[in-house]
Amino acid sequence: SMFMFAMSAVALGVVANSADPPSIIFILSDDLGYGDYSLSTEVDPTSFRLPTPNIARLAENGVKFSRGYSMQVCAPSRCTLMTGRHLGHCTIRGNDGAYTPLLPTDVSIAKVMKRAGYRTGLAGKWGLGNFNTSGYPLAQGFDYYVGQDTQVGCHDWYPLTISNNTNSAAVLNTNNELSFSSCLGSHASCTWMNDETRLQGLEFISSSVAAKEKYFLYLSTTTPHAGFLHGSGEKPSWYDGDYPVPYEYSQEFLNETAAGWSNTQRQFAAAVWAQDKIVGAVLDHLDALGTSKKTIVFFSGDNGPDGHDLGLMDDAGVFRGKKRSLHEGGIRQTIVAHWPGMITGSFVSDRIFTFYDVLPTAADLAGLPREQWGPTDGISIKDTLLNPTTAPNSDDRYIYFEFCHYGAVNGILPQVYQDGWVQAIRWDDNATTYRTEWKAIRSNSDSGQFLLYNITDDQSESRPLIAPNLSSSDPAVARARAIIEQQMTGAHVEDKQWKSSKSYADKCCNSCFTPGGCGGPCPKFGPQPPPPQPPAEVTLEALSGLWHTESGGKYEVSVDVSTMNFTVLNRNNGVTWWSVGNGQISASLESAFLKVTGTRTDAIVGKLVMTEIHRVIDVEYVYSAPAVQIQWADIEWPHWKKQIGPLAPVYAQSD
Repeated sequence: SMFMFAMSAVALGVVANSADPPSIIFILSDDLGYGDYSLSTEVDPTSFRLPTPNIARLAENGVKFSRGYSMQVCAPSRCTLMTGRHLGHCTIRGNDGAYTPLLPTDVSIAKVMKRAGYRTGLAGKWGLGNFNTSGYPLAQGFDYYVGQDTQVGCHDWYPLTISNNTNSAAVLNTNNELSFSSCLGSHASCTWMNDETRLQGLEFISSSVAAKEKYFLYLSTTTPHAGFLHGSGEKPSWYDGDYPVPYEYSQEFLNETAAGWSNTQRQFAAAVWAQDKIVGAVLDHLDALGTSKKTIVFFSGDNGPDGHDLGLMDDAGVFRGKKRSLHEGGIRQTIVAHWPGMITGSFVSDRIFTFYDVLPTAADLAGLPREQWGPTDGISIKDTLLNPTTAPNSDDRYIYFEFCHYGAVNGILPQVYQDGWVQAIRWDDNATTYRTEWKAIRSNSDSGQFLLYNITDDQSESRPLIAPNLSSSDPAVARARAIIEQQMTGAHVEDKQWKSSKSYADKCCNSCFTPGGCGGPCPKFGPQPPPPQPPAEVTLEALSGLWHTESGGKYEVSVDVSTMNFTVLNRNNGVTWWSVGNGQISASLESAFLKVTGTRTDAIVGKLVMTEIHRVIDVEYVYSAPAVQIQWADIEWPHWKKQIGPLAPVYAQSD
C-alpha cells in the first residue's frame, strides 16, 4: 500500500547527474495483463508464473511503478499515451482510430520530442489514424514509421502488406508464403509482424546512434493479443487459431500438455514469451552499441488481460475485471523504467504513473521547458527517476477514466457496475485526516449508480462503501463522494463522436462501426466501408486442400483439374471404417460424387454451395471469409466446409 512505504530498494546507489538527456524507448505490449509478466507482485503465489526474464531485466537498474495505470482498451490507451490527455479530453475514446483519427490540433509525444531535437520513430501497431489521415504517424510528428496503422489490420499477424513511411502497401508476405507449415513450422519462410516490428525498432536505434542523434522510439507489438494467420494446408496439432506464434516461440511451452494446459493456454504463454524475447533483443542491442547508459526504456501492457482462461496465470492478479473494464483489473499495470546510466539498483515506487504521464515525463527528461509540452493532464515523474528513494510516493490528484460499453465485462471477479457510459476516478486523498486511496465508479451520469471503494483496504473492489443500495454515514466517505462526483463532472468534455449518457435509456457511443454504439461510419471522418466484394467463385483449384466439419472432422482432398476426379484422405484419428475415398466433381461445379470403401462401401452425392466462415476478434470485430460447403445427401455424413478466400472485416451498420 502507498501509505505503508514510499519506496523500497533491493540495491542502493543512485547516480545524481542528469545533465545529459537520454534517448527514450517506450515498449508497449498488446493485451498483456497485470499478472502476465513476472514483475507484478499482487498475484496468487500458487498460480503459474510466466517466465519473463528479459522484462525482469528492466527492473535491474530501474524503477517498477506498482500502481501503474493504462486505459481499459487498445485505442484509448494509445491516445492517452501519445497525447498526454485523459479520456475526458482525448480525441479517441473507444476502439475507433480508423474513423476518428487524431486531429492536426492534437499535440502528440512525437511532436513534443521533435521540439526537443529528438529523432522520432514508431515500429509496430498504431491504431490512431490510417494512411492519408491527420492521425497517421508521419502526420503526428514521427520521422520514421513501419508497421500496421489500422486497428483492424493489426489482428492479422502475418499481413501481406504493411505501412512503410509514405508507402501504405509495402509487401511483407506473399500468398505463396502463407501456409501453416511455412509460417509455423521449424523452417519458417514467412514473416510474423512482431518479428518485423522488432527488426524495425532495432534498425531505428542503429541509424539514430550512427547519426549521433537522440531519439524517441515507440515500439508497439501486437502480442499477446489474439490474432490470425491466413494460412493454407494442414494446421499443426497444437494450433487452435488464437495465437499463431512462430515455431521458435511456440516450442517453449508444448510440454505443458502434461500439466493439463489447453492449446490456447500454451500458445498464449508462447506469445508472452515472444514479447519477452523482443524486450531482450532491445536491451542486448543497446548493450552491443554501448548506449545502454544513455537510454531509458519504459515497458507496459496496454490494458487488462483478455482472450483466454484467466485462471491459470492469475492474469489480473487480485483485481476485479479484465480488458474493457473500469475495475482495476482492466486498467492496472506494473510499468517499469530502466535507466542504467542514472539508476543503480532495483526500486519499487508506489507513486501513481499513468499513460498520460508519459508525455510530460519524456518532455521533462529531454529538458524541454514546460510551455513547450502542449496541453496535458499528466505530470512528470522525472524526480522519481532521478531520485527513487526521496521522490514523493503519491500526488494529491485524481486519475480519470471513461468508457462506453454495453454488456458485462467479467474477469475472474465479475463486473459490479451498471453497463453503458461509465466514469471512474482514482484519487489519492492526502489530507492529513484521511490518507486514503479512493476508487469511484459512476454509470450513465446517475448518482444512484455510484460505487465508492477504499482500495487501500479493498484492492479487489469487493466491499463498497457506497453502492446503489448502500449508503454511508461516515463523514469521510460523504466528503470523498462529493469531491469525486464534482471531479467526474469537471473531467468530461462532451464530444459528438463519443456521446455520453444522461441515463441508462440514453445510449452512449463507443465506436462508429459496432452495434450498441453510434452505428455506421462517423459522419465527420472517413473512410466509408468498402463496397461489398463480388462473390467468390468456386474453382477446381480451390477445392483441393483440407476440409472441416462443424464437429472438428478433417478430410484432405486432392483434385485432378484435367479429369475433375478427386481423392480423399480421412484425417480423423479413431475413425477406422474408411481411410481413402475417390470421387468426381460435376462439370458445372455444382455437385460431387464420392465413393469410400472400408468395412463397408458408401457411395454418396453432395451439393456444392457457397457460404461464409465467420470469426470474432476482440469482441467488437467481426470477420468473414468466403467458403464452399459440400452438403452430402446422406444424413449420416456431416457437411464439409473449406475456406477459399481471406478473412475481411464486416462493417456493422446501425442496429
